[in-house]
Amino acid sequence: MVRAGYDPQGAVELQKTFVKMSEGKQPGWLEGMFSSHPVSQERVENNQRMAAALPKGGIVGEDRFQRVMARLRKTESAYQAYDKAQKALHNGDKKTARSLIKKAIRIEPKEGHFYSFLGDIEYRDKRYKTARGFYDKAIDRNEAFFYYHLRRGLVNEKLEHPVAAKQDLQRSTQLLPTAGAYNALGNLSRKQGDLNAAKQYYASAAQHPSDVGKQAFASLVELDLPQNPQNYLKLRNVSDALGRWYVEIANPTPRDVRNLVIELRYPDGKGNIRRSKRQLSGTIKAGAKLRLNTRMRVEPKLADHYGSKLIEAQLAD
Repeated sequence: MVRAGYDPQGAVELQKTFVKMSEGKQPGWLEGMFSSHPVSQERVENNQRMAAALPKGGIVGEDRFQRVMARLRKTESAYQAYDKAQKALHNGDKKTARSLIKKAIRIEPKEGHFYSFLGDIEYRDKRYKTARGFYDKAIDRNEAFFYYHLRRGLVNEKLEHPVAAKQDLQRSTQLLPTAGAYNALGNLSRKQGDLNAAKQYYASAAQHPSDVGKQAFASLVELDLPQNPQNYLKLRNVSDALGRWYVEIANPTPRDVRNLVIELRYPDGKGNIRRSKRQLSGTIKAGAKLRLNTRMRVEPKLADHYGSKLIEAQLAD
């Protein structure tokens, strides 16, 4: 604080406030917020000794704080109207939501969230040009917020402006990577025939466990599984009590697959490693498993020499 030009006595006063606020409260009242700054009279006294050894004077900032708070108090009703507008929209009352958000804008015209809220309403109603105008206004007021760029990118995609859509979506990911932006970029790349880029975008989106992430994973499977089935279908070698060798194939993807070709690796009677292919007829449903009977037995002493590899698979129609 001293190096930054502030009065270190402010730290003492702040800790005094914490101690006073915690009086009569149950232990742990401030743990979540101040776990690294425990509330205690001992800490106040330590701060007092430290402050006494430091140079006197410095900025307190009370006047500046009051100026900032004055604006917040003045615009408080705008954010209250915004909260009510969100609730109204959630309840399906778009007319009330629009009225409330316009009231918020009259009070605080500099808040980008208010304009993006109107953009979201227009987007839901498929009035994409109008929605884009509101997102433009939101970005004018706060260019550094990812959501406005994401939403304008989605609108530009709907309006078939792929270059503008890509620019917005990429800017959105620069500010904050999200599954929604990556999935939309994947869709754009796919439409433009750049399948390698589409796969990369879908893979990034698929890491998120949201509905959008699941959509992206389904798109990634559709594009990539026929070329790289081993990345999606899981093989496991198992044997029963009689030593019979089975290959268990699991399909954790959202798509049915068929025409699987599996390469088996095994030792022959002389100990040489042999390879053969087996094709599975039929379909493995999404989320299901299937067992291939190799019709071989595993020699316990050579168990490490048995293996299987998936080399072909197709998506079911």
